[in-house]
Amino acid sequence: MKQEETIELLNNHHRNGKVYVVVDCGDETVDFTVHKVLEGGALKKLYEAPKNQLGGQTVDRKFKLFLKEIFSNGVWDEYEQSFPSEVQKMMYNFISLKQLDEDIQISCSYNLGELAEKEKDIEAYFDSVEGASWDDGYIRISREKLRSFYDESLQGITESLREILDKDPNIGFIVLVGGLAESQILRQHITDQFGPQYKVLCPLRPQEAILKGAVELGRNPEMVEPQRKRPAWLNFICEKFKV
Repeated sequence: MKQEETIELLNNHHRNGKVYVVVDCGDETVDFTVHKVLEGGALKKLYEAPKNQLGGQTVDRKFKLFLKEIFSNGVWDEYEQSFPSEVQKMMYNFISLKQLDEDIQISCSYNLGELAEKEKDIEAYFDSVEGASWDDGYIRISREKLRSFYDESLQGITESLREILDKDPNIGFIVLVGGLAESQILRQHITDQFGPQYKVLCPLRPQEAILKGAVELGRNPEMVEPQRKRPAWLNFICEKFKV
């Protein structure tokens, strides 16, 4: 969403009975909370829907299972057991790359290459898998395969959102926050599924919005007086856009 569109939403859609659902896309879970803004800007929390276990770690697990599929016959299992710090670094790199919606490249460590080539030439591992190829020391994963890692999470989020939206016809828009909301794939999916009927809002730094809000809440606990203040994450968004 463009900055001017975000400002317009914050100025005009957070007032006078507007209802919105916040989707907090975290590392482990995805949480859903419905709020209503009363006249004058006072906030009322209507209800909190059941969370699901389909956060960012679900996507990470799909990626790791795919690596195990590539480096079959126990190669990946041996690597994971012998070099856990390297696996952790690989996963850390993937966390950044999974925000994209394009082909990605993951560096293959020397030790993984050595273990793999004890069995066969490393290029041969990619002959029997779809969506990955070897590229001079890098594992290239196609855009389509990267998107497939999100399938389970996106299906669960979509189903939960539809259930919430069907229950409350007054909901006007959807706010995406949390680390997984950094993903272009997730944001585009939600926009495609719900954009024609609802406004979809995501701050420029959805994870930072959560962290900054928590800090502000600790420093200024009075900001959460019942039905008197906007939530911490919304104060941060307003600050970023000078609303």
